Amino acid sequence: MNISEFRSKHKKGFAPASRYSVSWHGNLLYPESITLPSRSYSVFTHSLFGSIVQYPYRETYNDNIVMTFPEVADGSVRMFWEDASWAVPLGAALPHVVNTGVANLVITQEDTSNRNIGEYNVFGAYVIGIVPSNLGYGMMNETSKVQVMIKYYRYQYG
Repeated sequence: MNISEFRSKHKKGFAPASRYSVSWHGNLLYPESITLPSRSYSVFTHSLFGSIVQYPYRETYNDNIVMTFPEVADGSVRMFWEDASWAVPLGAALPHVVNTGVANLVITQEDTSNRNIGEYNVFGAYVIGIVPSNLGYGMMNETSKVQVMIKYYRYQYG
């Protein structure tokens, strides 16, 4: 297939992987990179008579959402996420603080004209890890980053 044939099959173009924004409890954020939420389906295998048939019966939401942010000189990005770790106050497990009925994390994918082309409404999202980047004396041309891992109950794409 030549390039003209390939382009004719995709007349609307492709969604750029570098255009997105994140809203966390109403705060608009722009991570440097993000891992989108995913799901799979558990299946029941029925093979009593005839061929083997699999029936989906449950959604399973996998993996964590991982976002990487460039750190600001005053450390405010790290402090923002430290304050956002409200799901584990003082080391106590409090399941009632995770509201699974509210989309508290919204990931919006945009085209090159900043138009919304897709939105992930993530329900029951909470921080499970804050990982700073490695630092070293030989890293003169690098900048500090903060990586945040989010666990969630479910998401809807639309």
